[in-house]
Parts: sequence; C-alpha cells; structure tokens
Amino acid sequence: MSQESPLFNALALTIKQVTPTLEKDEKIYAHQIIAVSDAGRRFTLKERRGLPMQKYVGQKLQCIIEILDAQFFFPANKKEIDALPATTLKGIYQWKETGYKFIPELIRMVEGALDDEDHDYDEDEYEEKAPEYFANWGEFGLGLDIYQTKPMIKMGNGVCLLNEYCQEELIDEWEYGQELYFIPKTLLLRGIHTGKLKYNPIKTSSNLKELGKPQDPNVYKIHKGKKHTEAEWKIKEQELWEEYAKKNNIRPNNPDDKKDNHPSTPPSRFLLD
Repeated sequence: MSQESPLFNALALTIKQVTPTLEKDEKIYAHQIIAVSDAGRRFTLKERRGLPMQKYVGQKLQCIIEILDAQFFFPANKKEIDALPATTLKGIYQWKETGYKFIPELIRMVEGALDDEDHDYDEDEYEEKAPEYFANWGEFGLGLDIYQTKPMIKMGNGVCLLNEYCQEELIDEWEYGQELYFIPKTLLLRGIHTGKLKYNPIKTSSNLKELGKPQDPNVYKIHKGKKHTEAEWKIKEQELWEEYAKKNNIRPNNPDDKKDNHPSTPPSRFLLD
C-alpha cells in the first residue's frame, strides 16, 4: 500500500515575468505574473497583496494558488477525455479543507497521528497558535484565515484551492478522489514559499513520519480525535452547527420566507470542514 501523507504541498512554479497592474504613490498593490510548471505548462496569475514579486523572477516557488474561475468538463469515457482541448488540466478532488493542511505542525495539532483514536483536539490551542503558523508560512504568510475552508484539487506536484463560488452548484455533488478536468480562466496567487524551512527540523521530521502512515479510506474527517465516515460527519456537523446557532441566536431558514438569509445547514467556513 502506498504511503500518502495528509500534508498538502503547494504547487511548484517558476516565476518568469512580473508586471505591476495597480500602483499608487509609488507603491505597488497588485501584479500579473507569468509562471511555468515543471511540465512546461504556462500559467497567468493575479496577485493582490502587493508582494515584492520582482525579486523572485527566475526562482521556483511553492505557490498557494486559488482558481477563481474555470471551465470544467465531465467526460464520460476515454474517447471524450482524449477529445478535450490541449490546455485542459486534470485534478483529483480533495474535499473542502482548511489551510492548516499545508502546515505539518497544525495537522498534528488538529488531527493527531492517524492511529491515535484518543487524540484530543484543543480548539483553544488551535486559535492561539494557528495565526502565527499561518502568518509565518513561506515568505509572507499563507494568505488564508485559520478557519477559512476551500474546495481543494490535487494537481500533479501539489494542491490548489478552488473558489467556493466557482461551480457552486456542482461542488456539493463531487466525491473525494473524483477526477476533474478543467481549463483555468482566472488564478489568484495567495502565498509563496521558497522551500527554506522556518520550523524546527527536528520536530518537523518526527511529525512527518507519523503523517506518512497510510490513511483509512473509510475515514472522511477526524474531529477532536474521533474518526467519522462521510455519513457520520454530516450528522455530527449538523449537530455542531445547531448548537453553535443556538448559542449565537442564529435562527434556521424558513423555507417559505425568501427574505430569510439565515442558513439551516452549516456554512462552508463554520468548522474545519
């Protein structure tokens, strides 16, 4: 059985060209970036944080990429796959996940070792420590909030994010491990990493040995140390949402009231979904 780590890798891209697209008072607020993958695929990225990207031209970086818009295809057989445009990319759907999946220390904090049934996830500890890990990821931070969830797609050498409003009606029907075929239209660069470690390598290496253990395909989500199947998690998440809504005076939707905007089911950013 292959060893698959729950740790997500960012996409490895070489920066080829950087062009400022928003500048005011001699300060640059946004860029357009041309980057190339190891396979020679060319990507045009938007950057909206004002990162000093010129200094990274010619370098290979680990890039946190979010697909803001894309054209998806759903071929039914190999013949239809072969007929797709040459610019089509193939990815593997990884569910909606939170940015901590890119940080080994936080995976250990939230999920524990894969064989640890008694792991106790401490939400207070996560809220205390996660902001620093997110802020210190790579050169300028991960570019995500600590509870922000995104649909994620594994693409070759790494994992990219998918905007939750892109293909919104289809995402809920996708299954873990499903093959996706798409042509990106708009890509956002959220964060970059040169590959240089900022964490204690002794602690990190021991963590990664445990993270490399094979995953149980029946486990959909680990929450506070307990493993859940997909059906069990949907029930548990609904219970947690109802408890949260009650504490925060959020009333569920009335299906007959079109003006009522209070959700009756958990929103995508409610938990580490």
